[in-house]
Amino acid sequence: MKKMLKNKSNDNWRSTYIDILRNGPQEENLKEAKQLIDKGYATGSIHMMADRSFIIQAWMGITLDGERFLEDLETQEYKASVKYRILLFIGAFASWFVGMLSSIFLEIYKCT
Repeated sequence: MKKMLKNKSNDNWRSTYIDILRNGPQEENLKEAKQLIDKGYATGSIHMMADRSFIIQAWMGITLDGERFLEDLETQEYKASVKYRILLFIGAFASWFVGMLSSIFLEIYKCT
């Protein structure tokens, strides 16, 4: 799996694989669909022609390993998103702020 992931140079490969595993292959992503079939994440038959184009003969769907791979890809894509990073920062700041407030309230309570 890691070797297949390293072969992808752009950052959009996760969304391409997610789209293939969710909706099936399209004309523009048959090469990636063949890679998924070869790795055992999907079942079907895609052949490369002599002119380096791909032709799909059958797409039977995602396998159990493909389901796990899809969940991992979705998790990785979510963790790479800006929304996730903002939520992490807000959570860290809120924890720090609540810690400061609690220490202030404890000091006030001790003084009275």
